Amino acid sequence: MHLARLAAPRIADAVARPGRLVALHEALLAPVAVSISLTSPTIIHFEGQTVTSVSVGDPQDVAVTVRGSDVILRGLEPVSNIRGVIWIGAQYTQWDFAVRVQAAPRLILVRAEPPTAAAQTAEIAGTGARAATGEQAAWCR
Repeated sequence: MHLARLAAPRIADAVARPGRLVALHEALLAPVAVSISLTSPTIIHFEGQTVTSVSVGDPQDVAVTVRGSDVILRGLEPVSNIRGVIWIGAQYTQWDFAVRVQAAPRLILVRAEPPTAAAQTAEIAGTGARAATGEQAAWCR
């Protein structure tokens, strides 16, 4: 109980800050780059989805907690690149995590938006090219 009281304000800090909007189809096509902090959590929230499993390349470098539609990440060691996979049912999303000493707490909202024609073309062609959609935006819509 004592630890829960200490952790709650830090999670609230991440939610209160402006975040980043990622279209679900982008994370299905190619890895999404995310900086996470050694001192504050990064929350990846899947709107309207339930996270079923998470895997990270080296669990000694990143602590992962799953709560329904949220994945809470906290860096344990500063490293430049850790591959992560987050499953939502039978689909999986790809992530490239970089643990930074000075990264700010943040919220990443993953929203299922209809893919653009460019994204559909890249997916059909199987090029793995990442469509230039789902630009960064303030989360407070």
